[in-house]
Amino acid sequence: MPAPPLPLQESGLLKADAYIDGMWLASDSRFDVVNPATGERLARVANVGAAQAQAAIAAAEQLDRRVPQVGRAFRPRPV
Repeated sequence: MPAPPLPLQESGLLKADAYIDGMWLASDSRFDVVNPATGERLARVANVGAAQAQAAIAAAEQLDRRVPQVGRAFRPRPV
């Protein structure tokens, strides 16, 4: 895989697995993430199936319902 356009100081920050409901899920199937301006391949990431996609959607919906319950002190502030 080519180096990212802006090299990371911590190479461990680039994750290629899917993060779903608090867990990293690996997949044997991968697809390329390509910079549309240059055509350069930036990464190969997990290509999850329909069941994993539905699980990700359900987890995001649950989180969306919980966010209003979080106090203002814990929310990001505009800069």
